[in-house]
Amino acid sequence: NMIKIWLATTFILNLLNVTGKDVFPDYYKVNYSNSRFPTLQGFYKREDFQYEGKPVYKKPRLNQYLYCNKDDKWTVGVKWTSKEDTEDRLTMEDAGNEEPTNSAWFGQKSDRSFEKINVSITEFSLEYPEYYEVKVIGSHHFEGFYEKLPESKNYENFPLFRKHPSFRADYVLNLYLDPNGNWRISLGLSTTYAKSSPKGLPTPEFSKAWKVWINGNWNWKTSDNFTIVPTNPVYPLSYTVTYDGQDQIIRNKLEGLLGKYTIQYFKYDNVPVYKKEGNEMNIFRVSKGNWVISYDVMETEGKLYQESNGSPTLLQDMHWKLNGTKEIISGFAVNQPRTSRKLDGVDVDGQGNSQTGNTGPILIVAIIVGVLTTIIVISISAFCLKKRFCKKVEEPKIDENWYYGDDYDDNDNDNAIVDDNDYYGQI
Repeated sequence: NMIKIWLATTFILNLLNVTGKDVFPDYYKVNYSNSRFPTLQGFYKREDFQYEGKPVYKKPRLNQYLYCNKDDKWTVGVKWTSKEDTEDRLTMEDAGNEEPTNSAWFGQKSDRSFEKINVSITEFSLEYPEYYEVKVIGSHHFEGFYEKLPESKNYENFPLFRKHPSFRADYVLNLYLDPNGNWRISLGLSTTYAKSSPKGLPTPEFSKAWKVWINGNWNWKTSDNFTIVPTNPVYPLSYTVTYDGQDQIIRNKLEGLLGKYTIQYFKYDNVPVYKKEGNEMNIFRVSKGNWVISYDVMETEGKLYQESNGSPTLLQDMHWKLNGTKEIISGFAVNQPRTSRKLDGVDVDGQGNSQTGNTGPILIVAIIVGVLTTIIVISISAFCLKKRFCKKVEEPKIDENWYYGDDYDDNDNDNAIVDDNDYYGQI
């Protein structure tokens, strides 16, 4: 059995190797505590070409690289075609490593001085969210939700996020990584209202500081209240609209609106529509960014609305207002199942509480499933190898004619004459 497992494992690994299994990640993160080389830390993204037979990594938008040099040592610094001895760089002490590792590196300054540095190299995977939510304390028109555009709309190989809604066709706010390595919020790709630091970060939420343009002072000011949060909406199957207020006039106005709304198979403004059971009332987001309750999905105002500023989901902490009066309805609520939004990888319920739950049993089940799957794959592979390479040997049969001799009809010729020196006999 151990031989079978070994053969099957070797077979699978060889198959993966033959089919071009790529062991290199999309990103490496370089980190160390030495302050003399502050600019070489950060994230390095894999490029579409190789140098000396190994992948090349580049800090986003900056001319800093992670690559294996001609001495077969991994290096962090300027491109290999430049005068390396005049630039800061890091080089692994050991040569011949397939990939960069956590080990001793040598740091070289532009003055050609050297020192030994312990460098941490970690693999990093990246998946951009559907939205980013930008918040700044104070009144800023660029606050709100920025939706990830299709890959065909990428700006120089990095995603482009667009604020929803756009007030005018010619007034479009974008969140993107500019050619200098800063994440920016700009009108189109020109007039900038906010920018990040430091440079060369693959995602905006890694930024340590944001600067905001102050129109009145005509200068940049670092904002202590700027936050940008990745958001992946999770939509419930239904909402329940309730009113527990005592105002009979308001209750009369809400007649026909209260009850259960179920998610529909179609979308409007790229988000789901919810329809009330028993009549034609709908809950949906209009193009101006508000969530509304209305008969007509094409209507832009609705009987009730919520100023949700382009949120992909209903905001539980936001009041609802009657159209035309702008009157906040006290006691009115749109209730939902506990999981409504996924914010920065954590499901959040209607009260704003984390719903991480007890993940221990889930992890144990996942491990068991993984182990069983591995055993099944190895067993199947061993069985296939056995069928392929091990032929079945037939056992001797009883009550059959057997012959003994050293040369009985060995030419498969029925008329062959047995040599005098040969002998045979029947048993």
